[in-house]
Amino acid sequence: MIQPALSQLEAAGLVRSVAGSPDVVYLFRHALVQDATYGTLVRADRRRLHGLVGIMLEQLYPDRRVEMAPVLAAHFLEAGEELRALAYYSLAGKSALAAYANREAAGHYRAGLLLTPDERERADLLAGLAEALVRQSLYAEAAGLWLQAADFYGAAGDTDGATRMMAAAARAAWEAGDAPGGLRLAQQGLDRFAAAPATPGLAALLHEAARAYHFNGLTAAAAPLCRRSLALAQQLGEPATEAEAWTTLALLASTPPGERQAALERAVLLAEGGRLLAVAARAHNNLGVFTDSVQGDPAAARAHYARAADLAGQRGAITQQLFYRNNVIYVALWTGDFVTAAADLREARVLAQLVGPLNAGLRALAITEAALLRYRGDLAAACAQLTAVIVAAQTAGDLTSLSAASTFLGEVALELGDLARAEDALTLAIPIGDQGLGWGPVLPRCLLVALTAQTGRQDMAADLLAAATRAAEGGNDYYALEALALAEARLALASGQPAAAAVAYSTTAAIESRMGLRWYRARTLAEWATCVAPAAAAGLLAEAAALFREIDVPYYVTQMQRQRATNAPSLNVD
Repeated sequence: MIQPALSQLEAAGLVRSVAGSPDVVYLFRHALVQDATYGTLVRADRRRLHGLVGIMLEQLYPDRRVEMAPVLAAHFLEAGEELRALAYYSLAGKSALAAYANREAAGHYRAGLLLTPDERERADLLAGLAEALVRQSLYAEAAGLWLQAADFYGAAGDTDGATRMMAAAARAAWEAGDAPGGLRLAQQGLDRFAAAPATPGLAALLHEAARAYHFNGLTAAAAPLCRRSLALAQQLGEPATEAEAWTTLALLASTPPGERQAALERAVLLAEGGRLLAVAARAHNNLGVFTDSVQGDPAAARAHYARAADLAGQRGAITQQLFYRNNVIYVALWTGDFVTAAADLREARVLAQLVGPLNAGLRALAITEAALLRYRGDLAAACAQLTAVIVAAQTAGDLTSLSAASTFLGEVALELGDLARAEDALTLAIPIGDQGLGWGPVLPRCLLVALTAQTGRQDMAADLLAAATRAAEGGNDYYALEALALAEARLALASGQPAAAAVAYSTTAAIESRMGLRWYRARTLAEWATCVAPAAAAGLLAEAAALFREIDVPYYVTQMQRQRATNAPSLNVD
């Protein structure tokens, strides 16, 4: 029936033949004519036509079946050949995932899921769909699909697939900012598959459980699971899980500092070598943290943070990209490049519009925005924003954000003279830091040293400083060393020991100078000026004012001018 109809259209001038051998080829005068012609075909002819086109494409382009999989799937679906269509939708989904075309991949997997009741096939399709969704920051939906896939794999006796799915679901919950939910899923997986054989999926689940324990403040339980995962991944030749385990091992307080850098470098090497973008991004980010704090080199750390953000961007993983870019912005903040930080924050906010409701990445961004407000002198606005983050973090069980926001709030409230608020915030931060999370155990204690010394509780301040010193032992963390020196200076100053205070302020300023922390160095110089003779104080305040001008914060330039006009040592100078 097809050929007579085309002959009539040719006679009417609506189509023309452009080839006669080996097959007749027609061109339509207009797309509407083509649509109308197609619409007049009876269903059987359409099905036969689509089937013939699909077969023809397979035969003509045998080496391009992956590239043409979406077209082939559509033709075979129209032809009623659902098994062939399913195979091509699955192939199209895998190809799109490999190219990080995540929306397209999701569409192909959804189409495939409509074509099969077979649970084992559905498990594979659900797993692919969940991966496509999690890259689009659709964590809750992805976690639910991975749990369904785990049930299907388990029913089929595929414990490797089931444990991989449970690990992925737990990770998705954590990435959504639900750290307790991630731990629950990881624990469910371990309980459910306690007797599972040694497989790559079990190695992944063990690692995810270790990560979840750590980020829920249960680091002692994390270490043995992480080492089991590492050993199993090495035994099975699983570079992705091995790199993940090395990265997590470097986070744990029980890992000696000397092993942490080697672990992170090993993770980066494995992940970059295998083009494991997600794993490489995480490893680079954590190596950046190590480079920043332990090596005292924020500029070098920035390169790792930027690489992590780039890798996340290549995957289309916006939440991770936002998190890593936030660390890039922090380097600009700490080094006093507020113009760059403000511009990067504006770009990050545009990116943040794509990730939905407030999650861990957005909480981190909100803390960074509060930091910029604080450094520029808008202390009240910084306090308000940090308070909002604390509430959101407590609701979500996000200990990392809770530690950072409460520590920062303590610092800002201390400067404002709101000592009750500062003490409450720092008291909240300390136990979280003691679990190896957030901004750690040293900085909140050191800030509390200043507060308690200022309020006449010198014995308590001394005990806090001793505890902070013990917490920092063996860590070689430059930020911890800076915080300890500053706390020592403030305690000495409050205790009537200006000479000792001056020495400690000098140590603090030297560390800040080495790391390029211009804002903090300027603030230290201003405090140092309160415990030296007037001529020396004038020089310190002039240097502080020059630094504040250099980084363009007029509020603190004015503060330095006022302090210089009124400054007189309040204590006898030795």
